[in-house]
Amino acid sequence: MNHPKYFAAPRWVSAASAAVLLAGLTACASPGVAPTDSMAAANAAIAQAESVGAMQNAPVEFLAARDAYAKAEVAVRAEKFEEGRRFAENAEVDAQLAGRKSRAIKAQAVATEITRSNDLLRQELARKTRP
Repeated sequence: MNHPKYFAAPRWVSAASAAVLLAGLTACASPGVAPTDSMAAANAAIAQAESVGAMQNAPVEFLAARDAYAKAEVAVRAEKFEEGRRFAENAEVDAQLAGRKSRAIKAQAVATEITRSNDLLRQELARKTRP
């Protein structure tokens, strides 16, 4: 009696399928890619904020940026790259806010000084034009 033979895949097909499956599972389990761009952007934003006096003029926002950056570094060292990226992005935004707030405070101080100088000039002019 002639029995139909079942299709048997060559061994290399089974090995290739196993390799593809293993690679797919490994990719799902891998930590991903380190957020080097986010870390660099956050670090640059913090340096920029510091250069415009954010520590003195916007300390809450500036310290929040530094704290978030420190948390990003810890997360990246632990290969929690997605968490590190989120912390780095938060640090960048906080640093930008601190820098903008510091520049606004400085601009307000300049505007106040100009107003004071103008008032003094008006007083001086009024005093000189009196008979």
